[in-house]
Amino acid sequence: DVGVGSGTATLISIALGTIIGGLLTERLSVPRALWIFGIIQGLTNVGYAVVAASPVDRTLLYVAVSLENFTGGLGTAAFSFLMIKLTAKRFSATQYALLSSLFGLGRTLTGPPAGALADALGWSVFFLLSIPAAIPGLVMLHRFAPFGKPTLIELSADEVKPIEPGQPWEAKALWQRGAAAAVIATLVGIVGASLLTALKA
Repeated sequence: DVGVGSGTATLISIALGTIIGGLLTERLSVPRALWIFGIIQGLTNVGYAVVAASPVDRTLLYVAVSLENFTGGLGTAAFSFLMIKLTAKRFSATQYALLSSLFGLGRTLTGPPAGALADALGWSVFFLLSIPAAIPGLVMLHRFAPFGKPTLIELSADEVKPIEPGQPWEAKALWQRGAAAAVIATLVGIVGASLLTALKA
């Protein structure tokens, strides 16, 4: 069941969602596609909440998984269009790689505490609370693609202020900053785990 749900159903639905999302984005325009697909993608977690609150039903599980991954493919296709438009032609490969890395950062950071939060609140409540979690992303989207406008916001050359080049960091400084970041991340993880444990208790 896990293999069919997370493997076959996921692969097929993501592929279909990405293809259809690319075709629809060209017709709708990038801003409209981002808003529509983003809202739909957030609402599909209702399916997981229903699965969690229902008796064991494989069909319902496969439908929920397929819908979530299909809409994820829609959103990924539209977001890929956005990243391409945000990159400069001279540095498109480098900038696209950086933006793609940032795209997965949220999933990486929220993954570990999400499991503890689901354990503390229960799966149905967790999935229902994950729906409004899409709102901050839509708020940030408004900066580049205001709702209702068919084109992205583009800055003129006069509005772009170049960054003054600074002194390059030495190897020692890089190690120090890396160690400090690791310590801070560890402390944040410990505090977060403690809070989630207290919430469960």
